[in-house]
Parts: sequence; C-alpha cells; structure tokens
Amino acid sequence: MFSRLNEAVPLNAAEKRNAFGGPVPKAIRTLVEQPFFTTTLPITPKRYRHHDLACKFLLLQHEKRIVDTKKSRLDAFVNEFKEKELNLRTVQLRKAVQANLSKMEKFFRKDDPLLNSPLMCAVYYAMFKDGTLGDSKPGRSRKTLVAFESELEANRKLELEESEDVNFALLEYERIARSPNDASTISFRVGILKDYLEEA
Repeated sequence: MFSRLNEAVPLNAAEKRNAFGGPVPKAIRTLVEQPFFTTTLPITPKRYRHHDLACKFLLLQHEKRIVDTKKSRLDAFVNEFKEKELNLRTVQLRKAVQANLSKMEKFFRKDDPLLNSPLMCAVYYAMFKDGTLGDSKPGRSRKTLVAFESELEANRKLELEESEDVNFALLEYERIARSPNDASTISFRVGILKDYLEEA
C-alpha cells in the first residue's frame, strides 16, 4: 500500500475499507487466506479484490435475505460492526463463512472458470448458504452448473438467429449482469439457477 501511495495511485474501496479498523477487516484478512481464495478462485488478488469479495460474503452471511453488495453497503457494514464493537458476532460470521468456503472449495475445481466473476461468486455463495448447493443430491453437481453455462451459450445463438425457441428468462439472466451488486440481480440469478437445478 505504501508503494501505491508513493506512486500517487488512488486507493480503491476495498483498500480503504481494509484501514477502517474494527473486527470486520481482521476477519476479511483471515478469510482471504482460505484455500478457496488462494487456490479455487481464478480472480487475482490484485488491488484487494479478494478482500472485497470476502466482505461481500460476510455481509451476505449476516443478512437474512440477499442484499445489495455495493460499496456504500459494505462500508456501512464494516463501520457498524466497528462502532458497536460487534466482535463476537464477527467471529461467528467468519466461522460460518469459512464453513461455506470449505464446501465451495470441495465443490469447485482449481482456478474454476465458473467463479470468474464476483457476481457469480456472490450467487453461488448465497446458494451454499441456503443449502441449495453443497449437498449430494442428484443434479446439484458442478457438472450441472457447466451444463447450465452451455445452455446460456446455446440460447445466445438462438437469439442471434431470431429463433422462436429463445428463452427470454435466460436472456434477462445475462442482461442484468450490468448491475452485479444489486440485490435484485443476485436474487434473480439465484432464482433462475434454482429452477434449473430442480429440473436437472
């Protein structure tokens, strides 16, 4: 961080959040040492991208429903835990997130392309949290998620061909990726994936 400041490169939100103080930044620093981040995730840790994602996981674990994972919400989350000195709650959240990340590490493979976007990481995390993924039920494997990605690609081709068979729900699934930190985006993708898994 010193070299970044010395070179006059502005700090991003995750880098600033790391210096907020309180229990959450400490929990984040512990989480990013998990094998999920160091081995499974294909996203590089450059500019604290892993820290930003770990903060999102903690927030999603804390809330009973899916919420926005925008900068303002993450900052407020970290500051609230600092101001209220929610140390025990932070430890509980960290342990819960670690448990889910251990399941995700076993479910996905090294440098898994299914995890190449923060949005999909949040979507999958929400599904591991609620138990949709992470069990041994038929149709709940990584292979099924790969098949879903293939279906998305096939649907794009149908759209280009102006076919009557195009699935508009899948088109919307991809379109809403333009707002990756909106609760509505994460929830919509979770819903579409759950429907697909139920039919698999």
